[in-house]
Amino acid sequence: MSLTRKGFGLRAKQGLVSLLMTVGMMVGISVATAAPAQAAGTTYIWPINHTDVCNRQGHFGATSFNWGNPYSLLCYDVSIPAGITLAGGLDMNGYCQSKYWGSRAELWGNTIMAWKCVRRA
Repeated sequence: MSLTRKGFGLRAKQGLVSLLMTVGMMVGISVATAAPAQAAGTTYIWPINHTDVCNRQGHFGATSFNWGNPYSLLCYDVSIPAGITLAGGLDMNGYCQSKYWGSRAELWGNTIMAWKCVRRA
C-alpha cells in the first residue's frame, strides 16, 4: 500500500512539473527581432520572454497563477526530491537593459503578456 502512495506522489510531481513547463513555454514563446536603424521620434518595442528573464536570474522558468494579472509572474526552480520551489519575482528592467540597450520594461495592457521592452529614440 505504501509503495502505491509513493508512486502516485512521484507521478503527481512529474505531472505538475510537466504542466508548469508547458505553461512556461506558452508564456515564453515569443520572437524578438533587432531594432532597425534609429530614427528620431521612433519607439521600439520588443516582447519580453518571461522564461528567459528567470533563466538570466539563475532560475529554471517562469509561471503565473493569474494570467489576467501582469504582476503575478514568478520565477521557479525544480529540484529532486524537493520538487518545485517558487523563487520570487522577475527583474523585467534588468532583462530589458541587458538585452536591448537603452530600453526599459513597460506594461502595455492588463495581462502577463503585456510586458514589453521599450526604447524611445
